[in-house]
Amino acid sequence: MNELAPATTGTASGSPEAVMDREIGMDIHRDFAPAAMVEDGLLRDAGQIGCRPQELGAWAATLREGDEDSPLHG
Repeated sequence: MNELAPATTGTASGSPEAVMDREIGMDIHRDFAPAAMVEDGLLRDAGQIGCRPQELGAWAATLREGDEDSPLHG
């Protein structure tokens, strides 16, 4: 299973205060959730996240202030 690793902090203007936001989308299933992320204008596969409480908690700990979810519509 792929795991989402914590991303390094990017900046919009080179200053540490200007953290760029990431858009995160997940397709939730019973046991796993494939995830995708847009960061710095690039879309990337963020792997699969397990949907057990401890797995979601570990993944959530990698999120940064400013991260936003993007609902997927089917």
